[in-house]
Amino acid sequence: MEALTNGLQPADILRLLVTNVVAFGLFVFLLRKWAWGPLIAMLDERKDKIQGDFATAEGKVAEAEQLRADFAGKLAEIKGLEREKLQEAAKRGEDLAARLEAEAREKASNILGKGESELEREVASARSELR
Repeated sequence: MEALTNGLQPADILRLLVTNVVAFGLFVFLLRKWAWGPLIAMLDERKDKIQGDFATAEGKVAEAEQLRADFAGKLAEIKGLEREKLQEAAKRGEDLAARLEAEAREKASNILGKGESELEREVASARSELR
């Protein structure tokens, strides 16, 4: 038992215990009076700031989702226009090819007709010379 009390008398131990309890109580009182309020206020302020930041972030996420949806709609619209323009260009190309082919056939027919007429004149001229 002597080792546990370090040679102190029970009255000394009681006095140390009471002194420590009073000092601890005074310490807690002073902390609550001057440090606890500002500490709690600081923590509340930090909590409010974090909640505000989360609300702002959620708003930004919602805004980004809305923009993404808008861009997806615009992209679909642009792809539709692109498809229409490509189909229109293909149609114009086919029409142009058909028109050029018809013109070429007409010119070829005219050239053949002129060639045949000229050939007939040459043949007639050659026959008349032979007679």
